Amino acid sequence: MKRIRKLISSRACLHSEKVFLIWSNLFILISCSIVLLISIYFCKLFNDSLQRFSALIYTNWMAMLLLALLSVVISIVGFFGGRKIRLELMFWNFWGMLVLLGPLLGLGAAALFTNMLLRLASRHQWGHANFSGLRRRFCQPGTFDNKCMPPISVANEPSKLSEWCQLEFQSTDCASIFMAAFSDACEYLDSLTNLTGALAISAVFFMGVCMMACVRIITVPVMMQSLVALIHFIQLIPALVGIILGKINLEQDSLELAPIKIGVLQLLMGSFQLVLLLFGFFCGPVEKSQNAGCSHHL
Repeated sequence: MKRIRKLISSRACLHSEKVFLIWSNLFILISCSIVLLISIYFCKLFNDSLQRFSALIYTNWMAMLLLALLSVVISIVGFFGGRKIRLELMFWNFWGMLVLLGPLLGLGAAALFTNMLLRLASRHQWGHANFSGLRRRFCQPGTFDNKCMPPISVANEPSKLSEWCQLEFQSTDCASIFMAAFSDACEYLDSLTNLTGALAISAVFFMGVCMMACVRIITVPVMMQSLVALIHFIQLIPALVGIILGKINLEQDSLELAPIKIGVLQLLMGSFQLVLLLFGFFCGPVEKSQNAGCSHHL
């Protein structure tokens, strides 16, 4: 009777972990698909600019695009692995999410603190052809390619903007048209970046849920045996990505652009993960040798 109860309990536990794995991967698939679409949109906005701040925006959004794409692929693998209880797919799901956790968290957090940088880059890019759709959407009808598109040299000074408007169009309403449209456009872009950051951080949380479910289904001893063999090599990837991105952003970032420097945030997260990797690499053999000595003594 006890064996039957244990069997029923284990099957119920397996079913609950399977449900967690399936639904968590489904949430990651949906959220990262949205992040992927937003990243493509931002990459199109800033893809051919040599301006320093715009290039920084493009670099970070291209990295987010790649991470979101990989997360979508890994979540699909985990979804089918959970439905069919295929251990090899669960292993891919577990290790893939372990690699993507750090970089996705770093870029998701950075997306929440790029509003000032984004506004500055958008001001420089406002007259660019890539922004024509944005201008057409937020400028007054018929002004997106004339009154609503002042040169960057006069856009920051109302007096020069009024002179330019009077000279070019014999009018004085260019400043109000431009400022209203630019403010609305920046709020729209800010909402997209905030949504991206929230979805990315939420996806990281559900990645942790997926990893726990994989461990429960595959069992701890099997997963730990695989973990010990591969953990140092897997952790090296996100650590290096964080350090490289942080170094690139530090060379272009400045304190006036964001409350928290993007490069510092990414560099700290990459360095922290690298320190943990080195700690585990050097402590692992010591623990292993101690266990071997104990077993020999027994």
